[in-house]
Amino acid sequence: MWTVDDVAIAARPTVSLRPLSAPRHSRQRMSEPGRGSAGNSQSGRRIAMARSGLILLIATVLIGCGSSGGSPAAAPSDNTSGSPPAVAAKISGGINTEPEMRPWRYAGANPQSWWCVQPDCTGDFENPVVTITTELRDAKALGAVAVRTGFPWPLIEPSNGAFDWTRADEIMAASRTVGEPVVPVLLWTPKWAGGGSLLDQPASNVSNWSDFVSAVVQRYGSQFTHGVEVWNEPDGGHYLYNGSPQTYVTRILNPAYTAIKAAQPSIQVVLAGSANEAGSCCAYLQAVLAAGGKFDIATFHNYSGNWSTEASSYRSILDKSGRPSTPIWMTEFGVDSTHGDQSAALRQVFVGGAPLQAAFWYNLRDTGAWKCCPPALTAAGHWGLLNANFSQKPSFRTMQALMGGTGAPPSPPRPSFTPTPPAAEISPSSMP
Repeated sequence: MWTVDDVAIAARPTVSLRPLSAPRHSRQRMSEPGRGSAGNSQSGRRIAMARSGLILLIATVLIGCGSSGGSPAAAPSDNTSGSPPAVAAKISGGINTEPEMRPWRYAGANPQSWWCVQPDCTGDFENPVVTITTELRDAKALGAVAVRTGFPWPLIEPSNGAFDWTRADEIMAASRTVGEPVVPVLLWTPKWAGGGSLLDQPASNVSNWSDFVSAVVQRYGSQFTHGVEVWNEPDGGHYLYNGSPQTYVTRILNPAYTAIKAAQPSIQVVLAGSANEAGSCCAYLQAVLAAGGKFDIATFHNYSGNWSTEASSYRSILDKSGRPSTPIWMTEFGVDSTHGDQSAALRQVFVGGAPLQAAFWYNLRDTGAWKCCPPALTAAGHWGLLNANFSQKPSFRTMQALMGGTGAPPSPPRPSFTPTPPAAEISPSSMP
């Protein structure tokens, strides 16, 4: 297996995959300097011209480089679309990775994900640890407060009591090396624990689930500084067999909450985001609360654009339930760059007035949905802030400006595959 140390010696691309910088605007020049008093003689005029030229030269240097002891002049915006430059975000921003599994397509690791294992990985994950580290560095350069990524139970504990920590250790080591935290999403149930063919049923014996949660938190809890999320879209159809909030609370959420707090009480427990509240809010949240759901942070997913309305509804319900201090996160939102304006969506969320404390864009990089094995692309998506080849879209720079991210990440590994586009693209509701 590759380790984080191998990243330093891994082959790098021979040409840059990053787009050329946008044309830089000319720096603003000073207005013509005032003339000195040099009389009307020809020599006086020459002296005045010389002095003026010297003053202009000094002023230009000061504007371009900053005066001694001062701050450098701000770099001009690379915004060439005519839209206003980004301003500082009002809330925290995170980013999602590609999903770890899609059991309705293939009941193993997603071939284009942090969890793939060779030989069943796509070309951009030829060296999975290099790609994981590169994406973490991209997220850090973006200014993301954390990376939201799945921690799949079936891949970590493939048989009862037998844990394979290899990939989880590599992910957490890369996170520590890069200095970019992760928010783990604990989800899926192994077949041996009663998950069924689609891995979407709660454990037959809830103690098996609790033991898994405890093991993860005991191993990595000190690094989970932004919380642990329990499951994903339990009302969405793909992730929980019956879509029942009551089943989710009693068999998944509350047992996990108890296990997490017993292992490390300071860790914040993140409620799984709803997939269906964007259209008609907020049956899921109300049902979770009615069933006695235990959580520290409420979340939802929204790809409909009515983010502010849904966030306001969540705030109202939580307040009426005696939880006025419970934070609200939107852990998935996004726009396909071939059909919408990603930069506009980012500005609306991060500088708007919705009662959110954090929002996580889906996703970092353009990826597809795959069957296996061997890996076969079934649908393409363009939800990333990076293109599939790791080059930046304009939206990456928009979010980077909003988040206060700085610098450019190092050259990424070069993808060695060119997938054949499928007949049609898919939406996030079916893709993740």
